[in-house]
Amino acid sequence: VCFKEMPGIAKFHTRHKTVDAKVLSVALDGYDNREDVNAFAGRHGLSFSNLIAEMPAFALRYEFEVGESLRGTPTYLLFNPAGELVANNPGPLRPVAIEQFMAR
Repeated sequence: VCFKEMPGIAKFHTRHKTVDAKVLSVALDGYDNREDVNAFAGRHGLSFSNLIAEMPAFALRYEFEVGESLRGTPTYLLFNPAGELVANNPGPLRPVAIEQFMAR
């Protein structure tokens, strides 16, 4: 999640986490930087879970799942309750757009 988008995504998570959606972020800083990532999450009071990934491995998995190269961050992947990828949005995304997509 891009730093500028964190407040909106955190509010989205709070509104939906017990009803119909959860946010899970992936930091591409690598496992060696996990203390920095965890400190950042703590300083900013992130209300959602944050995984840490190695960029090369994540980019390969992304390409396998989505069928295109990872362009950068933020990138949003939306999964249905069965764990199937149903949407992919490279670039910024407003929470209202996610809610509109979910309503369809």
